[in-house]
Amino acid sequence: MKMRLLPMVLIALVVVANASAYFHMELIASLRPSAPTASFARPPPCQVSRSSVALVYTDFDEETFPPPGWAIDGGTWTRDAGHKGQGAINTVKSKYEKGHQVYWNASISSYYSLWAAVKVRGDPEKTYKGIGFLDYTRSKVYEISIHTDKLKIRSYVDSWKEHEYEKIKGGVSDYEWYTIVARYTVTGNSITIEAWAYRPDGTLGAYTSATIDGKRFFQPAYVGIHAWGYPNPRYDDFVASTGDPRTISFSAPAPVSVEIWDDAGVREFTGNGTYFSVTVVRDIVLGRGYPGSIRVYNGTTLCGEYRGIVLGSDAFKIYMLASYSACPAGTCASVAWRAPVVSVAAVNISTTQPFTAKLIYSGHSGSLAGYSVEIRLVGAAPSTPIIISGGAVTSNETNIVALRIGSKNYVNLTASGPYPLTLNLLLELCPSATPPRGVCLYYPLNLTLRP
Repeated sequence: MKMRLLPMVLIALVVVANASAYFHMELIASLRPSAPTASFARPPPCQVSRSSVALVYTDFDEETFPPPGWAIDGGTWTRDAGHKGQGAINTVKSKYEKGHQVYWNASISSYYSLWAAVKVRGDPEKTYKGIGFLDYTRSKVYEISIHTDKLKIRSYVDSWKEHEYEKIKGGVSDYEWYTIVARYTVTGNSITIEAWAYRPDGTLGAYTSATIDGKRFFQPAYVGIHAWGYPNPRYDDFVASTGDPRTISFSAPAPVSVEIWDDAGVREFTGNGTYFSVTVVRDIVLGRGYPGSIRVYNGTTLCGEYRGIVLGSDAFKIYMLASYSACPAGTCASVAWRAPVVSVAAVNISTTQPFTAKLIYSGHSGSLAGYSVEIRLVGAAPSTPIIISGGAVTSNETNIVALRIGSKNYVNLTASGPYPLTLNLLLELCPSATPPRGVCLYYPLNLTLRP
């Protein structure tokens, strides 16, 4: 956008004093251009997006018990000190029939394979404490538990049967927290249950598995925590997921390193690479379930940060800025992102006055074939998108949105495609949302994808 200085203007002012006398004066006026009313600003060089396959999680730090969406089936359950923050405890004897459960009150019967994980405290040793998979009547249960110093798989169908067990290396200690991970897979009229027990330091203590069929086979319909035996078993950090909750995965277009911090400011885990996983069995529901953070480093430089919930089985995708350049005063910008699939705040927009705006597609360089693109302007609210699909631009401008004063406006880009592509856009900035919209300004913006 070109700005031109207006020349100095000399204005002759003639004043009529009376019919016979004239006075001549010269007034010098200097006209100067105003500063731009909006400007593009560099986005964070790394951005992080989270995808989760967890169906449900809780760290039992919710204000009510059971947590919202959960139900109690037997026992006297309440909140008590957990691994971090609050946990759950059953304060009465549960040595009756199928025992006592707190379960997620939503059906899992459509899942023929599912993972679950929970933390249990080592005491009392003579209580079976762990994960329960229940049938739709909640009269049958598959139990995956720690009992004394063993990891066990049992079933209750009219009576209890122990299917498999494995002794936990190093034993089980009072007041220490152990992580139980279980996975079931239903095939025809049988179910295979795998179970792992991890020690407080995250090392594997035991693994066992069992295949169950005949009259003891049923399709799990509910999942939760389970107790059978003496009072006061304790639980924390429960998650059920279609993915493996022992790890979280990362992908980036170039090598990065990550630090995973809990809500109390403790660095729990680290990892590095381009495609890599981090083992998180020590803290599958990070911290106390409050937003933790993932810090991303490019070399030794902190280039981006994610703040929010972090659960085992989550996947994080890291997008990296390839280049950024702006015209003087930020009145135009060119931005390139390195990623085959991008979902980023591609560029930030700062305004000094209340304006309305929209984005307009004005052309491209490269092929649109194979590309799927949505571009939105996000101000006080998100706009409708510019859409590229099937090798063509199917929607060439957004609707009009109000921009917030300051830098809390941005262009959101979601795109995937096989080749480098540059999209040429115009940001239209006007005083009003309705015609006549007043004097509008146009700011060029070029967005480049580099798969």
